[in-house]
Amino acid sequence: MAEKKAVKLLSPFPKKLVRPAPSGKFGDYVPHAHYVERLRDSGVKYSWACEPIYGMHKGEKRIVGAIGTITIEDMGSYMGVGDIDTFKLDSPKLNDGTNLKDAESDAFKRACMRFGLGVELWSGSTQSEEEASMEVEETPATEVKETDDSPKVKASRSKSDFIQDTIDVMCKDLTPAHREFAIEQGRMYAKVKKYPQDMNSWTSEQVNKFFEQIERGALPQFEPKEDIMDDVQAILGDVVDKSHELNKIKTDLKCPYCREKVFDNRNNKKTPKSPDFVCATDDAAICGGHTGKWRKSWWLNSSDLPEEWGFSE
Repeated sequence: MAEKKAVKLLSPFPKKLVRPAPSGKFGDYVPHAHYVERLRDSGVKYSWACEPIYGMHKGEKRIVGAIGTITIEDMGSYMGVGDIDTFKLDSPKLNDGTNLKDAESDAFKRACMRFGLGVELWSGSTQSEEEASMEVEETPATEVKETDDSPKVKASRSKSDFIQDTIDVMCKDLTPAHREFAIEQGRMYAKVKKYPQDMNSWTSEQVNKFFEQIERGALPQFEPKEDIMDDVQAILGDVVDKSHELNKIKTDLKCPYCREKVFDNRNNKKTPKSPDFVCATDDAAICGGHTGKWRKSWWLNSSDLPEEWGFSE
């Protein structure tokens, strides 16, 4: 039954529902309402939660985008983000409420796309359906020039600000160490995939993949434990040292993230805070536990110490 629902949900949209991009824009699209209808008619149970992203625009706090998560029963959850073009923020005819509606619609469809709904339409375009349907008055074509003052360049120049504002929302509840770890996951992915150094040159698909890596790094199981080591030493004192003596040095440990060798450093730690075990892999693209700066490490009291290693509590 679940498979039938998934097939019905993720089948390509009929061609009659697909609308061409308006003049000067890129990427065919399907209106937001048809996504909702598809979810409803497929019989799946889903929920959608969304919140605005705030940023500064010309010295004023404005809504510059939206970030939301859709959860489909038996299929999981995915996040989507939507941004607001600079020309919309500058328009006296559009307010934050209207802009939020557009950004939420984009975020919703991008989250659906990650399940596979409407993925056949995905082209990396930043164009939203609302830009076509609202008939917003943009700067006349005769005034648009290939200079730094054109609306196109202004919108592109604000993309890095949007990315940073989104990161702030995604990581707002993380500890400083966990925040740094999550952000490094995105940075390393961008480096491995050879993204342009200028974030303003990234496509929407690249931005979404970048956010996806940060979202993964923000999961609870990847929270670094270094910041609690002082408390452990103060509370347990020499108990930690004694636990070291109770276990012989092991040479057959494997990293659960990349299956490469793990060094047992308990007998030659430089400081009490130094990790007891360190993965040999120094490549973040290979080892999923790599922080982007440091190799994956563990202490005897780490909550994610692999059970397969056989250490007693």
